[in-house]
Amino acid sequence: MQQFFCLKKIMDIRSQLYISARQIYRKFTSKNLGLREILYEQIINDSPERTNNYLSALLEYATAHIPYYKNLISSHSYNSSNFSELPILTKSIIRENFDNLKSDELASRRYYFNSSGGSTGKPLQVIQDAEYEEWREATELFFYRQFLDIEPVVTSEVILWGSTTDIQQQTKKKNLTTRQKLLNIIQPQKTFLNSFKMTKRICIDM
Repeated sequence: MQQFFCLKKIMDIRSQLYISARQIYRKFTSKNLGLREILYEQIINDSPERTNNYLSALLEYATAHIPYYKNLISSHSYNSSNFSELPILTKSIIRENFDNLKSDELASRRYYFNSSGGSTGKPLQVIQDAEYEEWREATELFFYRQFLDIEPVVTSEVILWGSTTDIQQQTKKKNLTTRQKLLNIIQPQKTFLNSFKMTKRICIDM
């Protein structure tokens, strides 16, 4: 029992160090830790009325700034009530209309290119920005807290992933920056496993 208490105390210290390091990192890189919490609160306090307002605003923006949706919406009477009738974006649609899916305000946003791992075929390139990243973290927070009842930043993780390239990038230890080396020491353990190469032995060892 004493050994368990000591181990728990060590993990608590590591968790607090990680949280402090994360807050300092976000401060110096202009990433607002509080914004993720604000967006999380918006998610859990959502309502049908607010959802309709979001969808209406989204449609208005898409019609005004994104050529693909401007052409699509102008030929149909889409609104928040029949939003589900909009064609779902598929990989082929994104590839065929990549330039037309770009907002005309893209140059003014802090955007970057990302791509899928290509586990089911050719990797798909997409555009993301800082706002997307904040919403991604907020929805991830919602999943961890509401579905799993755990706090993600202080919990060790085992991640099953289907892209060997992504796993290699996430687990490589060479040429790490000082910040990355520090976070590797104090942050909760994150283990990546290739879901296409899972065996009973690997599961038992975990």
